[in-house]
Amino acid sequence: MTVGLSEQYSGKIDFLSFQPAHVNTKMMVTDSNPIMIDADMAVNECLKDLGVKTVSYGHYKHSFAASAVNLLPQSIRLRLIAENLNKDVELSNKK
Repeated sequence: MTVGLSEQYSGKIDFLSFQPAHVNTKMMVTDSNPIMIDADMAVNECLKDLGVKTVSYGHYKHSFAASAVNLLPQSIRLRLIAENLNKDVELSNKK
């Protein structure tokens, strides 16, 4: 959708789809991991992409992770997402 809007309003409005991985916020229930970044860093890096790209992952670590995940078949990607969501729900219920 972002790409379509970006094309439709080219030169008038900049659109950016922000798709970060793990960002350290008060809402984050999982423990720290190697690709987790601070919210300020995610926003600053994302804003550098505004007007340049239509998709931003917010940090090179997240771009790399997205590239690696996108190489997997969709069935495996969906299973990984479901497992991570279930883990987050379990952790949030314990807190």
